[in-house]
Amino acid sequence: LKSIDFHQKQLDLAQTIEDRVGESQALASLGRAYLATGRMDTAVEHHERSLNISAQIKDNLGKGETLRYLGDVSVFVGEPEQAKDYYIQQLELARVMNDSLIEGIALRKLGNVYRVLGTYEEAKAHYEESQEIAQTIEDRQGEGLSLLGRGEVSASEYDYDAALVVYETAIEIFEDIDDLSGQELSLHNIGEIYRLQSRYGRARDYYQKALALSESSGDRKREGINRSRLGETFYAQSQYDQALEYYQQALTISREKEVGDQISEGRTLTNIGDLFTDWGQYDKAITSYKSALEIQRTIGDRPNQGMTLNQLAYVYWYISEYD
Repeated sequence: LKSIDFHQKQLDLAQTIEDRVGESQALASLGRAYLATGRMDTAVEHHERSLNISAQIKDNLGKGETLRYLGDVSVFVGEPEQAKDYYIQQLELARVMNDSLIEGIALRKLGNVYRVLGTYEEAKAHYEESQEIAQTIEDRQGEGLSLLGRGEVSASEYDYDAALVVYETAIEIFEDIDDLSGQELSLHNIGEIYRLQSRYGRARDYYQKALALSESSGDRKREGINRSRLGETFYAQSQYDQALEYYQQALTISREKEVGDQISEGRTLTNIGDLFTDWGQYDKAITSYKSALEIQRTIGDRPNQGMTLNQLAYVYWYISEYD
C-alpha cells in the first residue's frame, strides 16, 4: 500500500535525524495503516513502539492517540477487556490535559466496548456523556457519532424503532456539516436494521444509498462493504445469482492493493462458502471456507474465524468427512 510505503519513509527519515516526536508519529501512522489492512500483529507492534517513545518524551497527546488505536486493535481481535483498559487510560489522559474533544472520543470508544460486552446501560451512559460534551464544544461530527453508538445499543437490545429514530437524527447532523462518511454510515446502519428485521427490500434501498455515497466519495473500502451487504440481502431471499455477483464485486474490491481489506475479504469468502453450500457445491464451499480461514488466522480475526470454522465443520459433517 502506498500509505505504508509513505509512512515507512517518514519513519526512516525521523530515525536518521533523531526526531523522536516524528518517529513516534510515523510509527503510529504505520500502526493505523496496518490496522486498516487487517494486519493486527504488525499494527500492535508499531503502536507499542510509538507508545513507548511517547511515554519517554512525555507526549501525552501522542500517547493518548496510540492508546486509542491499541484499543481498536484489541476490539477487533476479540479482547474487549484489554480494549477497555486502553480506552480508560486514554480517557484519564484527556482529563489530565483538559482536552474535551479527546475525552469525548474516549467515552465513545468505551461505549463501543461496553456494547460489545453486552453491558448496555454502561454503553448508553458513555455515549450520552460523549454526546453532551460534543454539544458543549459544538463538535457536530462527535455528536453524530455518539448518536450512531446509541443507535447500535438500541439495535443490540432489539429496540429497532428507537435505533431508526436515532439514526435518522444522526443523518440530519451529518447532512448539515456535509459529512459524507457519517451519512454513509448512518444509511448503512439503517439498512442493517431492516436486514435484521428480514425486510430485505427496505434494507437494499438503504444499502444502495450508502453504496452511492461511498462511490461518490471514492471510499472503496466502504463501497466493498456495502456491496457485500447487498449480497447478503439477496442470499437471504435465495437469490443466489445476484448474491454471488455482489459478493464477487466486494471480494475484488477488498483485494485491491489500495484497499487491502482482509477483514472484509475473509467475511466475503465465508459468505461465498455459504452460498456454494446451499447450492450443494461442497468442494467449492470448502475451498472458499479454507481461504477465509487462512486470512482470518493470519490477521487474528478470531470472531469471524470461529464462524467460518463452524460452517466448514457443518459441510464436512454433511458429506460425512469427519476427519
